[in-house]
Amino acid sequence: LDALHAHLVSLHGLLDAHAARTGQLVPIEGDQLRAARTRIWQAADHVHAAYHAAPRPGSGEVPDRETCRAGLPEGAPELTICQRHQLTAHLVRRHTTPADLHAPFTGLVRR
Repeated sequence: LDALHAHLVSLHGLLDAHAARTGQLVPIEGDQLRAARTRIWQAADHVHAAYHAAPRPGSGEVPDRETCRAGLPEGAPELTICQRHQLTAHLVRRHTTPADLHAPFTGLVRR
């Protein structure tokens, strides 16, 4: 789950950079890239939630969500996904409205 989350967050960053540049030149394509960026973040958010629902290998213990939210250092690699998620979440909140984040995927892009 950690590796998948890392890939999704990287893809989110790539789409963010391209949406910013493309949106200035061709607004419709920029909107489509921003919508894709939002969907990738939603996928990363679901993977992070799945991490907290899955027991840890060996111990069977489920990772604590409160430790994640508080940003307490549990040490790598246990909270690598949480640290990455929290850092990216700050950027997401600056670039995306709550309505966009919670909107269901319809396959349609606002124009």
